[in-house]
Amino acid sequence: MDRLEAQKLALNLMSDAEIIRDGWTFGWLGQKTRSRCGLCNHTTKTVSLAPSFVDLNDYDAVRDTILHEIAHVLAGYEEGHGKLWKRFALDLGATPRATMQRDEVAMPSTESYKWEAVCRDCGAVLRRRRISQKHARGMFVHQGCKSKLHWRRITEQRKAGF
Repeated sequence: MDRLEAQKLALNLMSDAEIIRDGWTFGWLGQKTRSRCGLCNHTTKTVSLAPSFVDLNDYDAVRDTILHEIAHVLAGYEEGHGKLWKRFALDLGATPRATMQRDEVAMPSTESYKWEAVCRDCGAVLRRRRISQKHARGMFVHQGCKSKLHWRRITEQRKAGF
Protein backbone atom coordinates (compact mmCIF):
# COMPACT_ATOMS: atom_id res chain seq x y z
CA MET A 1 0.00 0.00 0.00
CA ASP A 2 1.16 3.52 -0.68
CA ARG A 3 2.29 5.43 2.43
CA LEU A 4 0.33 8.58 1.62
CA GLU A 5 -2.80 6.48 1.09
CA ALA A 6 -2.18 4.76 4.45
CA GLN A 7 -1.77 8.10 6.21
CA LYS A 8 -5.02 9.43 4.72
CA LEU A 9 -6.80 6.22 5.71
CA ALA A 10 -5.49 6.47 9.27
CA LEU A 11 -6.59 10.08 9.62
CA ASN A 12 -10.05 9.28 8.23
CA LEU A 13 -10.51 6.31 10.59
CA MET A 14 -9.23 8.35 13.53
CA SER A 15 -11.67 11.13 12.63
CA ASP A 16 -14.55 8.62 12.37
CA ALA A 17 -13.66 7.32 15.85
CA GLU A 18 -13.62 10.94 17.08
CA ILE A 19 -10.18 10.70 18.66
CA ILE A 20 -8.60 13.55 16.68
CA ARG A 21 -10.75 16.06 18.57
CA ASP A 22 -9.17 14.68 21.78
CA GLY A 23 -5.70 15.59 20.52
CA TRP A 24 -4.64 12.29 18.91
CA THR A 25 -2.38 12.51 15.86
CA PHE A 26 -0.94 10.15 13.27
CA GLY A 27 2.76 9.35 13.00
CA TRP A 28 5.29 6.94 11.52
CA LEU A 29 7.50 4.55 13.42
CA GLY A 30 11.23 4.49 12.61
CA GLN A 31 12.34 3.27 9.17
CA LYS A 32 14.07 0.26 10.72
CA THR A 33 11.01 -0.97 12.64
CA ARG A 34 10.62 -4.65 11.83
CA SER A 35 8.93 -6.23 14.82
CA ARG A 36 5.61 -4.38 14.88
CA CYS A 37 2.96 -3.18 12.47
CA GLY A 38 1.65 -0.23 14.47
CA LEU A 39 1.72 1.46 17.86
CA CYS A 40 -0.63 3.44 20.08
CA ASN A 41 1.34 5.81 22.32
CA HIS A 42 -0.84 7.22 25.09
CA THR A 43 1.91 9.57 26.31
CA THR A 44 2.25 11.43 23.00
CA LYS A 45 -1.32 10.67 21.88
CA THR A 46 -0.04 9.21 18.61
CA VAL A 47 -1.26 6.33 16.47
CA SER A 48 1.70 5.19 14.35
CA LEU A 49 2.40 2.71 11.57
CA ALA A 50 5.65 1.03 10.54
CA PRO A 51 6.59 2.21 7.04
CA SER A 52 8.03 -1.18 6.10
CA PHE A 53 4.77 -2.88 7.12
CA VAL A 54 2.71 -0.47 4.98
CA ASP A 55 5.06 -0.94 2.00
CA LEU A 56 4.66 -4.73 2.07
CA ASN A 57 0.92 -5.07 2.74
CA ASP A 58 -2.45 -4.35 1.18
CA TYR A 59 -5.30 -2.05 2.17
CA ASP A 60 -7.09 -4.63 4.35
CA ALA A 61 -4.05 -5.47 6.51
CA VAL A 62 -3.15 -1.80 7.01
CA ARG A 63 -6.77 -0.87 7.82
CA ASP A 64 -7.01 -3.69 10.36
CA THR A 65 -3.81 -2.49 12.05
CA ILE A 66 -5.04 1.10 12.23
CA LEU A 67 -8.34 -0.05 13.77
CA HIS A 68 -6.38 -2.25 16.22
CA GLU A 69 -4.47 0.82 17.42
CA ILE A 70 -7.62 2.97 17.58
CA ALA A 71 -9.16 0.29 19.82
CA HIS A 72 -6.18 0.81 22.16
CA VAL A 73 -6.93 4.54 22.23
CA LEU A 74 -10.58 3.95 23.11
CA ALA A 75 -9.90 1.21 25.68
CA GLY A 76 -7.20 3.16 27.52
CA TYR A 77 -3.61 2.52 28.48
CA GLU A 78 -4.19 0.04 31.30
CA GLU A 79 -6.43 -2.29 29.26
CA GLY A 80 -3.79 -3.82 26.98
CA HIS A 81 -5.44 -6.55 24.89
CA GLY A 82 -8.08 -7.34 27.52
CA LYS A 83 -11.85 -7.71 27.27
CA LEU A 84 -12.60 -4.00 26.87
CA TRP A 85 -10.00 -3.66 24.10
CA LYS A 86 -11.46 -6.72 22.32
CA ARG A 87 -14.95 -5.21 22.49
CA PHE A 88 -13.72 -1.94 20.95
CA ALA A 89 -11.76 -3.86 18.29
CA LEU A 90 -14.86 -5.85 17.32
CA ASP A 91 -17.04 -2.71 17.30
CA LEU A 92 -14.55 -0.98 14.98
CA GLY A 93 -14.27 -4.00 12.68
CA ALA A 94 -10.72 -5.00 13.61
CA THR A 95 -9.49 -8.51 14.24
CA PRO A 96 -9.59 -8.82 18.06
CA ARG A 97 -6.16 -10.43 18.41
CA ALA A 98 -3.00 -9.12 20.04
CA THR A 99 -0.69 -9.87 17.10
CA MET A 100 -0.94 -10.61 13.41
CA GLN A 101 0.14 -14.06 12.25
CA ARG A 102 3.09 -14.24 9.86
CA ASP A 103 0.96 -15.94 7.21
CA GLU A 104 -1.57 -13.07 7.30
CA VAL A 105 0.78 -10.15 6.68
CA ALA A 106 4.12 -9.56 5.03
CA MET A 107 6.87 -8.36 7.35
CA PRO A 108 10.42 -7.25 6.60
CA SER A 109 13.18 -9.82 6.77
CA THR A 110 14.14 -10.90 10.27
CA GLU A 111 17.63 -12.07 9.38
CA SER A 112 19.23 -9.72 11.88
CA TYR A 113 17.22 -11.14 14.80
CA LYS A 114 19.18 -13.34 17.17
CA TRP A 115 16.58 -14.11 19.85
CA GLU A 116 13.08 -15.54 19.69
CA ALA A 117 10.29 -16.31 22.16
CA VAL A 118 7.04 -18.13 21.43
CA CYS A 119 4.19 -17.40 23.83
CA ARG A 120 2.84 -20.64 25.30
CA ASP A 121 -0.69 -19.30 25.66
CA CYS A 122 -1.43 -17.34 22.48
CA GLY A 123 1.33 -18.54 20.12
CA ALA A 124 2.68 -15.06 19.38
CA VAL A 125 6.27 -15.06 18.12
CA LEU A 126 8.51 -12.28 19.41
CA ARG A 127 11.97 -11.63 18.00
CA ARG A 128 14.71 -9.32 19.18
CA ARG A 129 18.22 -8.43 18.10
CA ARG A 130 19.36 -8.28 21.74
CA ILE A 131 17.83 -9.23 25.06
CA SER A 132 18.71 -8.26 28.60
CA GLN A 133 19.76 -10.67 31.33
CA LYS A 134 16.28 -10.31 32.84
CA HIS A 135 14.74 -11.45 29.56
CA ALA A 136 17.16 -14.38 29.34
CA ARG A 137 16.21 -15.49 32.86
CA GLY A 138 12.49 -15.44 31.94
CA MET A 139 11.56 -12.51 34.14
CA PHE A 140 9.29 -10.88 31.54
CA VAL A 141 5.83 -11.81 30.31
CA HIS A 142 4.04 -11.39 27.00
CA GLN A 143 2.10 -8.12 27.17
CA GLY A 144 -0.84 -9.57 25.24
CA CYS A 145 -1.75 -12.46 27.54
CA LYS A 146 0.62 -12.12 30.53
CA SER A 147 2.23 -15.53 29.90
CA LYS A 148 5.88 -16.03 30.88
CA LEU A 149 8.27 -15.88 27.93
CA HIS A 150 11.21 -18.21 27.36
CA TRP A 151 13.79 -16.74 24.99
CA ARG A 152 16.08 -18.89 22.84
CA ARG A 153 18.87 -18.00 20.46
CA ILE A 154 17.94 -18.31 16.78
CA THR A 155 20.33 -20.62 14.96
CA GLU A 156 21.39 -20.20 11.35
CA GLN A 157 19.43 -23.36 10.44
CA ARG A 158 16.18 -21.96 11.87
CA LYS A 159 16.77 -18.66 10.11
CA ALA A 160 17.10 -20.52 6.81
CA GLY A 161 13.93 -22.48 7.51
CA PHE A 162 15.48 -25.95 7.98
